[in-house]
Amino acid sequence: MQAIQSTFMQHIADHGLSYGTIEEYNFRLNIFSGIDAEIQAHNQTNSTYTLGHNFLSTMTEGEKKKLLGYVAPIVPTEVTTFPTANDAEVNWVTKGGVTPVKNQASCGSCWAFSSTGGMEGAHFVATGTLLSFSEQ
Repeated sequence: MQAIQSTFMQHIADHGLSYGTIEEYNFRLNIFSGIDAEIQAHNQTNSTYTLGHNFLSTMTEGEKKKLLGYVAPIVPTEVTTFPTANDAEVNWVTKGGVTPVKNQASCGSCWAFSSTGGMEGAHFVATGTLLSFSEQ
């Protein structure tokens, strides 16, 4: 255990780390020890590459994900249920649920036009009011 603490202290110095409590120190030491065991096990194989410690060696998986920009998906808490249509087909133009044709010109933003069209339609079905959303 003394060897890993010495290696850990060198890691702290190399990366300018500081832990405010003994609990935090022990928590990070435990993470570092697990990573160190994986590194040592791998480096004892005849692999074509070796592993070593870096600034990530004391981070939790959650901290690493956050560092890489991970954002947890938002799970909706409410679900809107639309009434079942009895019609065999629906003409949304005659029902007033379609905005006039828009000209995207040569901007290449077909994705924006299709997105706003879909949202306009969903808003119309949900509220009965047709709005023209901006693609900008």
